[in-house]
Amino acid sequence: MSEQPPLYASAPGVMISSPGALSVLEVGVDHQRRHEAQHGTAHDLFLAHRLVCLGTGSPQLYYQFVVHERPPTAPELSAAVAHETFDLEVLSGGLVVRDGYDLLEWEPDTEYQVAFALPADSYHVTALFLADPPDHEGMRIALCLAATTDALEGDGWPYLEYVRRD
Repeated sequence: MSEQPPLYASAPGVMISSPGALSVLEVGVDHQRRHEAQHGTAHDLFLAHRLVCLGTGSPQLYYQFVVHERPPTAPELSAAVAHETFDLEVLSGGLVVRDGYDLLEWEPDTEYQVAFALPADSYHVTALFLADPPDHEGMRIALCLAATTDALEGDGWPYLEYVRRD
């Protein structure tokens, strides 16, 4: 299990990838607009399952991530507020999580990211929305990654809705 400090994201979600995959993005370019037009490098990364934007529906949140290199357990699934699954190919450099808006004007180096050591491989990922932090100001997400040799599926836009629980 690996946990990092909280990540603040202005976007209504986060992007998940690896430095090896993101290294092909051109600096200063709006890759989101190009993806929406169904062309460009970011669009190719989504299609190759090397970039995922995990939507939460709520902008301006603090996220706390924990990573497990295993599938979720049945008790973890039942205790989660919600969960979503997606596939991801991790290239060199481990796993990084960044603000979803970072694609609007790409800069590879930012202090606003969290990174996890993870072997390069293809993974089935289950994102678990864990119980709210005590201050109700953010979202705790466990990413359970199980290596796979199966064909990767999905469109790169899974949705794990943030619901504030008082």
